[in-house]
Amino acid sequence: MSVTPKTMWPAVKAMLHSVYDQLDADAVHAQFDRLLDYVKEKLPDAHEHLDTARADILAKSRLTLAIDNGQEVMADIALELSA
Repeated sequence: MSVTPKTMWPAVKAMLHSVYDQLDADAVHAQFDRLLDYVKEKLPDAHEHLDTARADILAKSRLTLAIDNGQEVMADIALELSA
């Protein structure tokens, strides 16, 4: 958030949280793309930061989806991360 003006924090925070509220991986990626589109013109520094950190940010969503969907999915993610 350090690259985002404080007046824009609520909007960016709400959009980022909406990424984690999605029900499947495709929806997570689509919502993250919408977030990037939203900040691209208004907040180019935030866009660059979020785009660079995409894998790290979305790793949390993969874990959240795994917990929501049960142990089998969680095991698949653990194998993917260790590869």
